[in-house]
Formats: sequence, structure tokens, C-alpha cells
Amino acid sequence: MLLSSWPNIKIISCIFLVFIILLLSVFPAICENKNSKLQKDMVEMALADSVFLALRKNRTIKSDYLDRASQKFDLEVAEAKFRPVLNIDLSTQYTSTRDIGSKSASVSGSASAKVTQNVPTGGQFVFTWANTEERSIQPSRENSYTTSFGITFTQPFLKGGGFETATASVDIARLTE
Repeated sequence: MLLSSWPNIKIISCIFLVFIILLLSVFPAICENKNSKLQKDMVEMALADSVFLALRKNRTIKSDYLDRASQKFDLEVAEAKFRPVLNIDLSTQYTSTRDIGSKSASVSGSASAKVTQNVPTGGQFVFTWANTEERSIQPSRENSYTTSFGITFTQPFLKGGGFETATASVDIARLTE
């Protein structure tokens, strides 16, 4: 049995050897096709361009950029704490009443402004100004005009008072930025 299978092994090995020779003769042609295709797809570029392409969609860099923008905005908000704030209020009113046999009407208007300034000690200056004018249209033509203003200063001495406490948010924002 062993001798009878011997010629079959010779035939199989010959076929295998022919197959390997054919494969090796075709393999360089396959490699050349792939290389020529790769060479057609290749584009020459400078080092700066290749670095730009590599970093263009990098999420870490985008996240760091947004963090930096956020830190700049936080610093701007913290420093705005010591800028003056102006509030203006304007109002008008028309009043008309009618009783039996008499009619009265009046017009009033007011304008007010309030300026608030925080100081680094934790204190706050507030300047208020108000104008009010009232005119009686009927039956008498009486006018009244009032102006008032005031300045107040508030300084907390315990919680929230002091230079370090008032400027802590600005210092933290500067260090973070």
C-alpha cells in the first residue's frame, strides 16, 4: 500500500511545484499593478500641508481651542464686575376722570437713571437721579416738576467684604486664562 501511493505523491508534488512556479511568475505583475495604482493616487505636498491635514479634524485641538475661548470670556465677565452699570427708566401716564358736571385730566411723565459702580474693596457706589413732571390739562392748568438725586455707598465688613474677597473671581479667571 505504501508503494502504490508513492507515484501519486510524485504527481501531486509535481503539480504543486508547477503551481508555485506559475504563482511566482504572476506575483511581480500583481505587485506592479498595485504599486502603479498607489503611485497614481499619491500627491506631493509640503511638510506644513501634511501636518495641517493631520491636525485639521483633531478633536483634542478643537476642544482646547474652545476651552481657551471660554477662559477668555470668563475673564471678560469677571473684569466686567468693576465696570459701571447704567439703568434708565422712562414712563408716561395719562389720567382722565369724569364726575357729574366736571371733567379732569392730567398727564405725567418721569425719567430716572441709576449708575452702579462696584469697587475692589467689595463696596458699591450708587448714583440715582429722577425727574417727574405732572400737568393738569382740565380744569386748571397747574404744572409741577420735581428733580431728585442721591449718592449712596455701601461697604460690607463681614461676609463679602475686603479686597481679597471682592477680587477673588477676577484673580481666579486671570490664573485660569
